[in-house]
Amino acid sequence: MYMPSPAHRRLLMILLVAGLGGFSGLLAWAAHAPHQADLLRFFAIVWLLVFGAARILVHLDEALDQFGEGATQHWSRLRGRGEP
Repeated sequence: MYMPSPAHRRLLMILLVAGLGGFSGLLAWAAHAPHQADLLRFFAIVWLLVFGAARILVHLDEALDQFGEGATQHWSRLRGRGEP
């Protein structure tokens, strides 16, 4: 089962809180500023997409780290340098 490292978990939580907090804050601001509501809603969607993409990149970084360690051991075994 995939379990991110403690550093990655903290980063994921920070991104989650900042992403959702900023998104809801911009939507609340849009509700109180009707003359700028469309622009603020647009920024809220962009904000959510950027922080969502950042979370995906953190997951990919952790997955590639785990894959890289396994791949290195696999290639070492294939070349006869590693332990079986």
